[in-house]
Amino acid sequence: MTVPGAPDAFTSRLLDVRVNDGFTDETVVGDTVVLVHHRLAALPSGGTKITYRAEVSGPDADELGPQISADFPQVLAALKVVAETDF
Repeated sequence: MTVPGAPDAFTSRLLDVRVNDGFTDETVVGDTVVLVHHRLAALPSGGTKITYRAEVSGPDADELGPQISADFPQVLAALKVVAETDF
């Protein structure tokens, strides 16, 4: 993951990967740990509901939490466009 204005990229690792259910990724930034839960739920209409939830803990949590989650609406909108594209 690359953060605008940050000199280095951050490495995330996948945790708790579940086929057809979602996954959780973990990114460590100094002493702060960021967990992002990505959940998938099949809809009766045939679509899929995607839910993001972030947990940020550590000394910089109050600063990083809002920065990390600020673009969630744009990320989900872009994901929707890709998911609806015919390949």
